Amino acid sequence: MVKKALLVGCNYPGTEAQLRGCVNDVWSIFQLLTSKKGFDRNNIKVMIDTDNRYEKPTGRNMRRALTEFITSSQPGDVLVFHFSGHGTQIPAEGPDPEADGKDEAICPTDLNIIVDDDLRKIVDKLPSGVDLTFLCDCCHSGGLLDHEAIIISDTATHLTDIGADLEGTGTKSRDIAIITQIPRELPIELLAQMLSQQHHKDVRPGNVRASIGGIFGADASAACQIFASALQTLGNQMEGKNNRGGGNPLADCCGALLGAQQMQQQQQQ
Repeated sequence: MVKKALLVGCNYPGTEAQLRGCVNDVWSIFQLLTSKKGFDRNNIKVMIDTDNRYEKPTGRNMRRALTEFITSSQPGDVLVFHFSGHGTQIPAEGPDPEADGKDEAICPTDLNIIVDDDLRKIVDKLPSGVDLTFLCDCCHSGGLLDHEAIIISDTATHLTDIGADLEGTGTKSRDIAIITQIPRELPIELLAQMLSQQHHKDVRPGNVRASIGGIFGADASAACQIFASALQTLGNQMEGKNNRGGGNPLADCCGALLGAQQMQQQQQQ
């Protein structure tokens, strides 16, 4: 049995979304795990965006690190994943219904968001017999595992009394939901604005998902890639038909989006 942790903190330095305490949160959890929970510091991977000695928590790096963290575990292992940073919501797309019409997402330092559907797919790869504690200190964290039942309590035996333990590190806590003074929500309007400024693209709240797929390509969330590809295909078809004449733009649009939806269903199976 091995105890391992992946700790991620995003302060977004120099941006309009800058936070001040997320990297500190990582070191508080690091101290808790090593001093009170029996974790070896050599089995803890830290990703922060304020120190170049550590791997930067971009969307690509976080997705790869979390996947390796989950899939390399063995029965009996104890895993802790912790993310501290901004959370956001984007309009839900595809066949997986959301009651509020929105998908939750965490915001890596480069804003290449990781949507709840992607987190659910990664966590579903957890081998049988592995104990995973998933801590997210961000807005909209309750739905990040996409339809998974969320219990805010100290149920994991290896993290008993985590609230009291965190008090000992100087971090305020309530059960496993860490209290912060600065809102950690990145509104979709600000997300679109920052993406536009950083990548010189016309990103709007209504096209955030497709824009992220276009900006980050293969490094984007799977759902963002699918809809960016559908829009690109539609654009190519429209250009060809405009050159030749004829065609039905509405039918083409519906066909492209239906194809994207079918691709997303296949990936979820």
